[in-house]
Amino acid sequence: HIIRCSALANMLKEKFNITFFCKELPELVIGEIKKNGFNLRKISKEEKFISLLKSNNIVVLDGYGFDTDYQKRIKDTGAILVCIDDLHDKTFYADLIINHTPGITKQDYNAQPHTLFALGLDYALLRPFFLEQAKKSRKIKEIKTLFICFGGSDFNNLTQISLEAALGFSEFQKIIVVTGPAYRKTEEFIQLLSSDKRIHYRYALDEKEMLNSIMEAELAIVPASGILFEVMATGCKIISGSYINNQNYVYQNLKKENLIIGIPDFTKQKIKKALTISLNKKTNSPSHIDGNSQNRLLKIFNTLRQE
Repeated sequence: HIIRCSALANMLKEKFNITFFCKELPELVIGEIKKNGFNLRKISKEEKFISLLKSNNIVVLDGYGFDTDYQKRIKDTGAILVCIDDLHDKTFYADLIINHTPGITKQDYNAQPHTLFALGLDYALLRPFFLEQAKKSRKIKEIKTLFICFGGSDFNNLTQISLEAALGFSEFQKIIVVTGPAYRKTEEFIQLLSSDKRIHYRYALDEKEMLNSIMEAELAIVPASGILFEVMATGCKIISGSYINNQNYVYQNLKKENLIIGIPDFTKQKIKKALTISLNKKTNSPSHIDGNSQNRLLKIFNTLRQE
């Protein structure tokens, strides 16, 4: 969830001093946090973090392990609590809940009477370059380039499955494949990359490089995770599905809103079917993200600080 937290931090940094508290982080992420001018403190135990909290602090939690009791412990310090959440599967004690998945309402949450909500694409948690791109209109007339990315580790190797499915389509003049720093390339994958000159392989991209790579494409295959919202901000057509439980709500809601071409799982056969549908679908795919979530979230955070 570091991309969402980093995105929110960038939106708030002009008005707030921001420190990341973490137990473990990849070196690439540490570098990005420091490059953006944020403070970083490593902790060994949660007790250390909670002991440092003061009543004027705003704590932002983004992770599936922060249960109701943990939220209570933070609130007992007098700190203001913000939860970034896309599961609504527990009782919340947060002062603010952020969920940028479309189709979610306050009624989906078991929260407190005073809890504020920032729900839907108006509050999309995007990094600065993607926010700026979302403000621009983009017309897609023909699909010639495909973008494939499954984030950090891709432990199911869906990158390779998607690439193998895509190679059967002569309509693609270029296929951009992006993997993260934790992805382990197999010998089979390395051979596949060199099997077709249309394949352009890129590895561990920074924010600007990622945006530029997506902008080269008209169609993307991505999971229902943070990268889906980044792709959506570019106006690219999207094929997406979920492969772990915590992606199900995002996937189902985006499919219901007709914002993606949905596939229930990433089998080669289903990917091929989705690619055929995408190539035959002539309508443009507007981003539905206006790029103004920073202003909206700043306004809410200023309200929290004044209470």
